[in-house]
This record gives sequence, structure tokens and C-alpha cells, in this order.
Amino acid sequence: MDWTHDLLWNKSKINAYTAHNQDKTTYLFPLWCSIALETLSRATLAYVHPALLADPTKGSNILYVFGYYNEKEPAKSIPMKTVFERLTKIIEPFTNKEYEICMNFMERRNRELHSGGSAFEDFPTKIWLADFYKICNMFITFQDKEMNDWISDEDTNIALEMIKNDHNKIKVLVKKLVKDHKDNFYRKPKEEQKELRDTADKARIFGIYATKVYASHTNCPACKSKAIISGQIAKTNEPTLDGDEIIRQVSILPTEFICKCCELKLSGYDYLQAAELGGYIIQEERFDAMEYYDFDPADYFEPDYGND
Repeated sequence: MDWTHDLLWNKSKINAYTAHNQDKTTYLFPLWCSIALETLSRATLAYVHPALLADPTKGSNILYVFGYYNEKEPAKSIPMKTVFERLTKIIEPFTNKEYEICMNFMERRNRELHSGGSAFEDFPTKIWLADFYKICNMFITFQDKEMNDWISDEDTNIALEMIKNDHNKIKVLVKKLVKDHKDNFYRKPKEEQKELRDTADKARIFGIYATKVYASHTNCPACKSKAIISGQIAKTNEPTLDGDEIIRQVSILPTEFICKCCELKLSGYDYLQAAELGGYIIQEERFDAMEYYDFDPADYFEPDYGND
């Protein structure tokens, strides 16, 4: 069975080594990096369990993982889109933003390999390499490994420095955004400030209940008004019974922030983290027990028979 973690991890190392031995000014470097990213991401799923790589449309694909495969055709694994979708549920910092970056990389790889075009020809490292290293580092550390287990010490130093510099750039940018919105807001007359706060408070309440994602409110780092912060579910606790209700605690990783008062907007977990808004949003959900378990006692009721 060639979906084991060790095999995929070692293959990803070979692909990463091949990538870093290319001329970094040519299309071959991002092409091999995209191949290394694919095998590394599959190794990350296999680290949880190789069954996560089996295409569920055919039951024998899952049997292959356990050594019970006797089909003529090779077992089929899931496509990359599904790999990255599953990783958003497993690795908390790997949010929809990182998912989109990876999918863009895979789409370019596919165009490079399956068309006459040059998808990586105009793709300088300055616009993608820091994100690539950051995402790969997420996958590597999830597997209880370090970057220098995957690439050389020299390349590791460069990669970690790029990740650090990218984070520092985000912190500087966010700090400037907050300052600019703060200065702009407090230049306004007091009466206008109050009107904006009142309007924002109403918009916040409506926004939280109207949004399709999990949302809460927090203080804006610029104007200190109540603002909307939202994100995606990172994990849920085991449900518990409270009377006739099921209680479930949900932890949300924040990825979006908007203040209707000073109009400060931040998108992406790294930007919220830089603004010190990156902590989990904890929410409690309550459900009717019968609805939660899709249970209707009438389905199990049998009238007395033969007792008349």
C-alpha cells in the first residue's frame, strides 16, 4: 500500500530536494515546489490515517488501505481539492485563505503540465514563496517534525527567515491600518463620533445574526467601538445533555473583522493575530435533543398486539 505516511513523507522530501536544486529564476522551481506541496499535504493526511486519502466513491478504495484490495484497476485516492478541504478541518491555522493559496498553486501546476501554456513563467518568488514556506511549515510541524527534517539546513534558515519577515510585514501593515483609522475617526466632531458609534452598534447586532458564518463582537483596536469578528469552526466539544437540550461548545478561529464605526477591516487569521484579535471565539450551541439526533419516538412506537 503506497499511501502510508512514511512513503509519502519521504517522497515529499525528494520532491522538495529536487525543487531546491533548480534555478530559482526559472519555472522549474515553482513547478517542483507544487509537486512537493502535493506529496507533503498527502503525507499530512496520512499522518492522521491513510484512509483519509481513499476516494469514498468506491468502497474498495478504503479496503485498499487495509490490505484487502483485489481489483484490476489501481485504487483511487482523493483529488487535491479534497485533500486541502480536509486539512482545513484538521489543521487550525490552515484556513480558507491558505486553502485558496494552495488551490491556486495546484491550478498553475495543472496548466503547466497539461497545456501548452507557461503557468509559472511569470510567477516570481516574491509573490508566493513566503506563503509556500508558511503553509509547508504548518504541515511539517503538525507531523511533529521540523523544517530541517524536510529540506537542508541552509534552505531551512532561508525559509524560516522568510516566514518571520512576512509576519513582521503584516504586523507593520496592521499597525498602520489601525493608526490611520484611529486618527481619521478621532478627527471627526464628537457628535459625529457618537452617531457613528450608535449606527455601528445597530449594524453589529444585525450583522452577527444575519451572517452565515460564526460571528461575535469585540472592541475595535482603532476606535474602541463594538465590531464584528467572525470565522470558521476549528473544533467542537463532545455534546452534553442538559434537560431536553443538547449543549455543544464550539471554538471558532477568527478570520474576518469589520468595524462599522471607523470602517477598519481585516481579513485572514494572520492579520487578526497581528492586531491581537486572534484568540478563539467560544460559543455555546443548544439543540432540541430529538432534532439533534434526528429522533422521533413515534418511529419506535408499536401498538399493543393480541391483548384484547
